[in-house]
Amino acid sequence: ILLAKHCKFGISNDTGCGHLLACSDLKLISLFGNTNPKKFAPYNTIFKNIIISAEPFSKKKDISSIPIGVVIKAINEIIN
Repeated sequence: ILLAKHCKFGISNDTGCGHLLACSDLKLISLFGNTNPKKFAPYNTIFKNIIISAEPFSKKKDISSIPIGVVIKAINEIIN
């Protein structure tokens, strides 16, 4: 969490690491596969996290089906 405070943003799949990044009030892009992002999305007290779910891209909700272009667009939203 201490090191995250020195970063401009973070990217994580739905794991404990994503929740730790959110606890540090870091701008966060959180990637979800078959887990429900409405129920399990990390909470951030300062910034609104960007949540990207695999659901629109894969019937099986496979996280690897999230297009890299969608993630790059989210990164650009954060840094611009």
